[in-house]
Amino acid sequence: MTTKCHLKRQLRLPFAISLLLCCCALPIRAAEALKWEQLPALPDNFGFAGPFAGVSGDALIVAGGANFPGGRPWTGAQKIWHDKIFVLDRPEGTWRVASEKLSRPLGYGVSLTTPQGIACLGGSDAANHYADAFLLWKVGERLEQRPLPPLPQPVANSCGALLGETIYVAGGFGSPTATNTLNVFWSLNLAEANPSWRELEPWPGRPRMLAVAAVQGGSFFLFSGTDLIPAPSGGVTREYLLDAFQFTPGKGWKKLANLPRPTVAAPTPAFAVGQSHVLVVGGDDGSNAARSMELKDAHPGFSDDVLAYHAITDTWATQGRFPKNVGPDPANEPNAGDWPAVTATTVVWGKRFVVVSGEVRPGVRTPRVWSAQVVATRSSFGAVNYMTLALYLLGMVAIGVVCSRKVKDTNDFFRGGQNVPWWAAGISIFATMLSSITFMAIPAAAYVGGWGIFLGNTYVLMMPVVVFVFLPFYRRLNVTSAYEYLEKRFNL
Repeated sequence: MTTKCHLKRQLRLPFAISLLLCCCALPIRAAEALKWEQLPALPDNFGFAGPFAGVSGDALIVAGGANFPGGRPWTGAQKIWHDKIFVLDRPEGTWRVASEKLSRPLGYGVSLTTPQGIACLGGSDAANHYADAFLLWKVGERLEQRPLPPLPQPVANSCGALLGETIYVAGGFGSPTATNTLNVFWSLNLAEANPSWRELEPWPGRPRMLAVAAVQGGSFFLFSGTDLIPAPSGGVTREYLLDAFQFTPGKGWKKLANLPRPTVAAPTPAFAVGQSHVLVVGGDDGSNAARSMELKDAHPGFSDDVLAYHAITDTWATQGRFPKNVGPDPANEPNAGDWPAVTATTVVWGKRFVVVSGEVRPGVRTPRVWSAQVVATRSSFGAVNYMTLALYLLGMVAIGVVCSRKVKDTNDFFRGGQNVPWWAAGISIFATMLSSITFMAIPAAAYVGGWGIFLGNTYVLMMPVVVFVFLPFYRRLNVTSAYEYLEKRFNL
């Protein structure tokens, strides 16, 4: 029979080995990295800030935007808005300039790829902001446009994203001379027979423009942005924001963890990766915002790191960098280098995340079009992990050898000679019944969906029946297993 002293040794050895496993084993990290490459550059010497962009008919379409073709703004060059439309039919193809144009030169609006076409919303030109909204789509070699319901008010430099078949637009500012940003949040359900804009409750934070939108896990996300506040010397100045918010239809807004740094005017919508991550590429952190006219062509450009937000744990981390290389002569030949862009539009094109054109430093645009693809990276198992696994297996074999010398019958083998404490037996049964997937999945599901999953778990309903009905019954019969009972109840 198994003695109590031997039982203690049985309990101590696996505990020690498990503790060693936890302390020594190194984690196997599965990270998501972005592999960047360039697509054909736009057929324009300067590129555009704030263009409309999207995918229709399997082609990448870019329209409008603004640049400084006459030089730099500090030399008196004027910003020019454009109405051209460019089409790239395949990633390895060549851009062509469409014969169709926008109804007016326009930029700095929201553009989203929808099943009906590319939704182009709001925007501005040199004189005005607009509430216009329209769909742009490709039919054969032609491009067609049709109006959508106009936005509730003129707006530019807002952000938006498509959740299901509903468009959401947040923030912005209302006119070229506005001294305040907007705290507005609108939705348009494209699935309705007669869609119309709805004004929703705004996020519980500061008004903003040039924020970053995203969609992940059935929710709309709003990151960073900048607010306009009175300047000490008169006029207004920008205040860069770190806060973030999540909107879930039917539940409303929730404040999230602050960003590690501002991501003002970062390419938007941000990239949704996997089941829970959002990747924000670059953006203006405000470190040189007040020195633009002083630095001029010596401006170092904008942030190049990629911030990853995890929607379940509500945490931020740096996940790689944009391939920044300013080139041999960044002042005179900025297009010879690689720069992270702001006021750029992102597009999902097949398995690619595409960043179209944008502003690489104040007054300077780029015609380059970048493509990113997610590459799963996994570290090797490692020598320490292999040693720990070997020790664990050897320990389990040692336990079997030692215990086998004391086992005399099935009572010893199955029930430890009936010397196992109730708490140790309970833990053993619990660990046997639950899989490793359950240990990982149930806490995450409960974190996201609440404790309702606990009530839906059949273990909760079955435990009282097992404890008060089945266990006393088998205890009275003094059987080793349910199979022994079946043999006695029926026959061998």
